[in-house]
Amino acid sequence: LLESKSLKLYMFAFRGIGDFHEKCTVDIGKRIADTIQPQWLRIAGFWNGRGGVSIDVVWEHGKIPNGVTPLSLDKRQLYTNW
Repeated sequence: LLESKSLKLYMFAFRGIGDFHEKCTVDIGKRIADTIQPQWLRIAGFWNGRGGVSIDVVWEHGKIPNGVTPLSLDKRQLYTNW
């Protein structure tokens, strides 16, 4: 079980880190996976940088359960896959 407020505070800690968006997303995913040890975990980071360039990163841990579809990064389908 992961409390949403704790997750939010942890994610906000990355605001001041001068690192690549991809590395931050993977670090968040690895830390959560190590802490709660889920059978399967999908972390998606949708970073909106300045200048209108968005960076979308997906990291998965464990075997994908039956019936779960791969995440499409197509903006039109993002919220229908969750």
